[in-house]
Amino acid sequence: PAAVWIVKPRIDDNDSTDIVAATDLGPVGADVLQTAVPLCKALNAKLHVIHVVDHANTLPDAVSNAESMVHQQLAATDHRTLPFGVKVNVVQGRADECILKATQDCCADVVIFGTSSKTGVSGLLPGSTVERLLPELACSVLAMKPEGFRSMLPSDFWTLHRPFQHD
Repeated sequence: PAAVWIVKPRIDDNDSTDIVAATDLGPVGADVLQTAVPLCKALNAKLHVIHVVDHANTLPDAVSNAESMVHQQLAATDHRTLPFGVKVNVVQGRADECILKATQDCCADVVIFGTSSKTGVSGLLPGSTVERLLPELACSVLAMKPEGFRSMLPSDFWTLHRPFQHD
């Protein structure tokens, strides 16, 4: 299985390209950052990394611990070579609400998701956060599937059914 791109037309008129990388701090979150950094470099884009600490997590150091873990994941990339640097934002709340706000705040052109889900809408998109956000996002989406993700659709579905082909 490969990542899923959902491309939407760019709606802002600014000259900068902004990419939001949402990490869950797990292995697929690390994959998100490993993908986002070279993409930002290739597009000369600004990188905004977000991690959301569940609002139910009331541990006193939850946000600072999560921020430390985000920086550890970033350390495994060559993020220091990005011309605009990296803005890290660790917040508490609901993941879908916080990620939507982050994309709106920076007028994101692309959001890259990390998820731990193994299934999703028709076996194509991984996880409920992506499912909840997809209709709300004004930007393109790159959904990174976790190791072991299996689509519920047969492998020849797209070649046999061609659902978007018009005669």
